[in-house]
Amino acid sequence: MRTTFGILMLAGSFLAACGGWLRTGHYDVEENVAVISHMFNLTVRDASTDRLMTSAFAEAHRVEDARITNLTIADDSGKIQLEVLPGAFDIEVQKENYDPVILRNVSTLNSVRELGDIRLTPLNPRSPRNKGEGQVL
Repeated sequence: MRTTFGILMLAGSFLAACGGWLRTGHYDVEENVAVISHMFNLTVRDASTDRLMTSAFAEAHRVEDARITNLTIADDSGKIQLEVLPGAFDIEVQKENYDPVILRNVSTLNSVRELGDIRLTPLNPRSPRNKGEGQVL
């Protein structure tokens, strides 16, 4: 999959200071650059009923620096598509009143990677919230 961005900042960082923005690193900007992007596809289900879950959301965090690169909400059929640039990601899937699931160190292998069904477990109102660990097979 190729995505063309009007402007793509390849590298750079800024810091808010002294009433403005200070450049803290080197940066390059190119216009109309075609970048190869990748897609993670998954479906979210309730673990106790196997029903498709709408309004669940997934975040893709880069493994090397934990920044969020994409956040997407499930559609009416419980499907989520996360478009990312090449790399390795921790993918967290969550919904209110459910234990979140984290898929660790998921790499972009092909342009589209099917992650299958993610099953979220409803929270027991009397038990503390803890994060479930998922695994991509």
